[in-house]
Amino acid sequence: MKREPTLMEIYGEKPTAASPMTGLIERCNVAIAKPISKLNIEEICTFVRQGFYKEVIAPIAISKLEEKIEIGGDWDAELIQSIASSKEGYFSAEQIEKIRVIIGSYSREEVLARIAKEDGLEDAFSVVKTIEAEIENTRRKFGF
Repeated sequence: MKREPTLMEIYGEKPTAASPMTGLIERCNVAIAKPISKLNIEEICTFVRQGFYKEVIAPIAISKLEEKIEIGGDWDAELIQSIASSKEGYFSAEQIEKIRVIIGSYSREEVLARIAKEDGLEDAFSVVKTIEAEIENTRRKFGF
């Protein structure tokens, strides 16, 4: 069975040995040593926000957005926000079009139903407001 590569192997990088070692550097060092499929959403969002590893991470971010799993957690809004605040050129024109289609498919009712099922109605409304705001910011950024 073939072992899945890490970002460190794909990009020929070594962990950063910066001084002082910040939380961001520590998180990135851990993440680049993981097999790609083991990256969590927080690590993916960090790489998108920092503009790192776009050839590998951009398609993964879009795939995660498309899946819309665990939408009740903060990370879905974080993923949308990281995409919305990504550096220009991080996503290709084709990827931006795909993001437009995915973001356009989110509905308030769908989000609310999924969150309410898992977290209870009171928490759902505050999370939905956050997600709606991030969706709106993303729509404005990508021009729709």
